[in-house]
Order: sequence, then structure tokens, then C-alpha cells
Amino acid sequence: MKMEPIVMHGGDRVGAALAAHGVRFVFTLCGGHISPILTASKARGIRIIDVRDEATAVFAADAVARLTGVPGVAAVTAGPGLTNAITALKNAQLAQSPVILLGGAAPTALQGRGALQDIDQRPLIEPHVKRFMKIRRVRDLGPAVEAAFAVARAGVPGPVCIECPVDLLYDEASIRQWYADAAGKGTAIADRLLRFYLHRHVEKMFAGSAESGRRRRCAKSRLRSRPPPAWKQRPPPSQPLSGRCLSSAARRCRLRPRRHALPQRWRSSAFPCTCRAWRAACSGAITRCRCAISAARRCANPTACCSRACPATSVSTTAVTYAAAPR
Repeated sequence: MKMEPIVMHGGDRVGAALAAHGVRFVFTLCGGHISPILTASKARGIRIIDVRDEATAVFAADAVARLTGVPGVAAVTAGPGLTNAITALKNAQLAQSPVILLGGAAPTALQGRGALQDIDQRPLIEPHVKRFMKIRRVRDLGPAVEAAFAVARAGVPGPVCIECPVDLLYDEASIRQWYADAAGKGTAIADRLLRFYLHRHVEKMFAGSAESGRRRRCAKSRLRSRPPPAWKQRPPPSQPLSGRCLSSAARRCRLRPRRHALPQRWRSSAFPCTCRAWRAACSGAITRCRCAISAARRCANPTACCSRACPATSVSTTAVTYAAAPR
């Protein structure tokens, strides 16, 4: 009998990390932004204690940390939930108490766009904690909780805040359906661009998460085989050529015609290079020859070598001088 893979969403990852560190209590004021964390923690035997406001939740987590030595955990909702916890966070910071604060946040695609309880939480919370972690991908939730426990205990103990957007905590199928409904089915260009943007955004959110317990195989898109444009196609050999370049080496010497029927990039293939033949013929006197013209300019013994025609290429210095001269 084939066993079904275990489905783990973002809330399950956070709950599993809390249980692995021996957390017994999570203090909270229930909210929709953090509901998956509370559900997953309760399923793993962690006691969920609901209080009357967010400051009380952090105060209680601070007390647990001082009494047990295990970092206390509090979970508060986004926006006003986090702002209400600032006083208790500052108290834990001054008392050097290790506290883990799990804060909710608006969906990642709607942050800064006026979503429900959406505010810029980092500037408000960061001065009162040792580290503020902003999560953008599902696969980072578990490692972030692990790092938060290490940071809260290391050196001078103190509080750590993890911002968990709501669309990272629910299961992938629900989030994909939610974004698909938000994108609509319009055929206008703006609607298509919106669907493309949201599709890529969701792919980045769940990249490497492997909800089924296995890492997904990334399917590579096949490139369409298209013929190259006309300006990239090589001309047939029978096409007449015009220009004053003797070789591709002459092109490196900046001898370019003012007008040419062929694209500049294919001139090297149209004119065969005679540099090797010239080197072979004049190897005794010319040591650093790159082309016929540069060889004539740098020849060590122009009287003995460059005044006569090269037997390998049948190109004389008169032809080279004529080619190099401007018209």
C-alpha cells in the first residue's frame, strides 16, 4: 500500500520548529494572520494560551523565559497587533530575556498597497529586538525559527521578531487559488500582465518548499526554434563583395570602408585571412606580425623582407600601401 506524502504548509513548519525546541506554551491573541501557526502548534502538543491583548502575550512569554530558561514564544497578528506589543518587547530587551515574537503580516504581493492591517513593521519593531526577520519564501520559515532561537540565546539574551506574511502560512493550493481569483480572467493586456506577475510571484514564494516532502523538479521551458533575422544570416559566397579590406586582420587595423553592401560583422568571413601565410614567409625577420599591414609597419628589416613580394601570399608592399591609403 502506497503511503500518501505528508502535506506541510508554512504554519506546520513553524509549529514543527517550535516543538523541536521544547516549547510548551504559545501566548497569543488570536488573529487570522497567524491562525495556521496556532493550529499547527496545538496539533503538536503545544498549549495555546489566548490572552486579552498583545502586550500581555509578550509579558507572559517573557515570564516563561525567565522561569524556565527556554525562550518564551508569543504570536500576534499584523499591524496593530505588533504595535501593541512594543512596550512588552522593550521590557524584555532591557531585562535581557530571550523571547520569540511571531508577528503576522499582510500578503507579500499586497504589502504597501493598503491591505488589511498592512503597515511597515520593521521600523517600529527593529529598535526593540536583537534581530528582525522578514520572511519572503515558505522554505525559509523553519530555518528562521531555528536562527531566532540561536540569536535570542547567544551573547546578551534578548527578543527576536519574525514577520510571517499570511500567504506563506496557508497551504499552497489555497494560496494559488486565491491569487488566481484575484488576477481574474480578463483578456486585456493589463489583465494578462497581472496574471503573469502573480504567477511568477507565487512560484518564487513556494520555490523549493516541496509541500509533499519532496523537492519539486523545475521544468525548463523549451525555447522556440526560430530562424535568425535577415541581418544575422551569412551572405552566399557568390554575392559580390566591395571594400578595401584585404583580410580580417586588416579589419583589426581599423581599415574599414565608409560604405559596404554587407553587414560589418561578416566582413571577416568574406575575406580570407593571410596573416599565417605572411608569418610563415617572413618568420626570420618579422616576429610579431598580426597582419600584412602591421607587419610592414613593424618589420625589423624592411629592406630585406618587406620590399619584395611574399611568396606565400603574392601580396607586395605596394599592394599593402595602396590598401592602407585613404581614398
